[in-house]
Amino acid sequence: MLEISRRTFYALVVMALLLTSIGGVLAYGYSSFGSIYPTSPPTGIRVFKVPYHGLNYTIFVESYISPFPVRDLNTTLQHRYSKITFVVGSPYFKDCKEGNVCVWRMRTSIELGAMLGALAAQYYYEDLINRGISPQRAKDMAAREAPKLIETKYLTFMTKVQIGLGRVGNENDLLVLLRGPEEGGSVNRIYVPRKGVVVLEASTEENLFVEVLLLKTIVASPVGNITEKKSSS
Repeated sequence: MLEISRRTFYALVVMALLLTSIGGVLAYGYSSFGSIYPTSPPTGIRVFKVPYHGLNYTIFVESYISPFPVRDLNTTLQHRYSKITFVVGSPYFKDCKEGNVCVWRMRTSIELGAMLGALAAQYYYEDLINRGISPQRAKDMAAREAPKLIETKYLTFMTKVQIGLGRVGNENDLLVLLRGPEEGGSVNRIYVPRKGVVVLEASTEENLFVEVLLLKTIVASPVGNITEKKSSS
């Protein structure tokens, strides 16, 4: 009985140490999540005027990597990843189907999801072509396999921990995150806080949708048909 008690005691000690260690890792990851919402000035800023439904939306494109935000944005999105994590926003939107806010976020998510799907297909296509697969077969295979690359998540506690620990949003896992007013968004900007991460932040859901339209234009052409101005900041 004494031997069993000792074993039980040692097992409890090990379990306590493991739980403490796991708790420390979770706490560190959660506290580090805020690094993707930098408050310091970016290293590069561009200002875009985006016409949409008779209005001109002012959107900042920013980078915390170099003084060239459009290049950094394109480089980040065009890099070959093994996975794409798409965070559509707060868990509030998980079952949100009615109301203006829900409709706008749904439209934004669908629009951005389609763009990410095209990027994922491009990753597959280029890899298959390099392996000697015929263009038509590579196209068909890429279209079939690309959706498997994308994982859609909500901004839960564990998602924040994974982002804070760098488990998502790195050279192998592209993180694209929507941050509207529900998530504390206050500035209309698309920015790259670190390698493998793109954040779309907006003060309104309408602005968030327009940012996706701008992002698609930038990915298609760094200049496109939108006037780009250098910020005076």
